[in-house]
Amino acid sequence: MGHRVRAALPHDVERLCEIRTSRALQPEDAANGSAPRGGFLLGASEATYEAYVAAGCVNVLVGGDPGHVVAFSVVLPDEAVRSSSIYARRHQSDLAPEVIAWLESQRVAYFDQLVAEAGLEGVSARLAYLHLIEAFERHDAVLATTVIAPVENRAALPFLIATGFEAIGSIDESYPVIGELRSKIHVLTKHRFSEVRASSRAERFERWLRRSESRLSPDLFPAVMS
Repeated sequence: MGHRVRAALPHDVERLCEIRTSRALQPEDAANGSAPRGGFLLGASEATYEAYVAAGCVNVLVGGDPGHVVAFSVVLPDEAVRSSSIYARRHQSDLAPEVIAWLESQRVAYFDQLVAEAGLEGVSARLAYLHLIEAFERHDAVLATTVIAPVENRAALPFLIATGFEAIGSIDESYPVIGELRSKIHVLTKHRFSEVRASSRAERFERWLRRSESRLSPDLFPAVMS
């Protein structure tokens, strides 16, 4: 039985926290500048995941074992981005003023998290691709960040490159326990994503979509099913 994509439900939160904990960045890794194999997650609290699920921001990948969540993605909508602390500090980043002005004029989503059980990172990229399609139904651009110091998280870079994201700057962040971090900011526009979807770069994702239509909810992914 293949993997199935659906929106996260309240009873999934415990499982989301389990996966988060298994892939969390440890303080010693940050101190040593060593990234765990397969990347890491800065994560969120249980209460935050509950709020994200209630707001429809989380999609999950369910494995062959009925109901067993093996990966999840979090994409925050424009209204959540505008009220976030990182957006409030946008002028403290090294983004060019014209880039900030452009972002302020667009409806922008934020690809906050993508994480999977160890060994399933490749499969989780399909989940991420679907979430991008969903995000672009209501947004003009999608932002993502990747940690570059004191430890570099390169796990998401192949996916970001394959789908057309471009690095546009960096910003300092602070997380409990871990401390100070610097993250690179990436952006993908709706127009660029449409170009990528029509090119050979996205062929493997599009081929998977065509094979998997029976496992995708038309309510969750109307653009895929149309």
